[in-house]
Amino acid sequence: MVGQHSNHRPSSRNSDNLGNQAGNFGATFQYDILISYSDNVNYPAVVLHGAGGVGLWHVPAAPTVGIWTHTSFPLVGASFKSGSWQGPPATDAELLSVLSNLQGLY
Repeated sequence: MVGQHSNHRPSSRNSDNLGNQAGNFGATFQYDILISYSDNVNYPAVVLHGAGGVGLWHVPAAPTVGIWTHTSFPLVGASFKSGSWQGPPATDAELLSVLSNLQGLY
């Protein structure tokens, strides 16, 4: 990330969450994040990569600098950006496609 430094504290190893995760559609995704400094630009905090390199980006409001922040959001298309981290909202169909063969969780 340019202009922002973060430390994620994942609740489980990423590899445990790969493969067919379509059953998690609509569930709540949670993570903790610590932003050490910021340039006041909201950057992606979660990136999902599906088969064929398809990516979806979750871009939350910037958390408070210097404080661990717990964040949660629903796993639905509107929670993600499509095409790039500045792209339009993803659709439920796009998210289901990525979740059905999740290759990366960042």
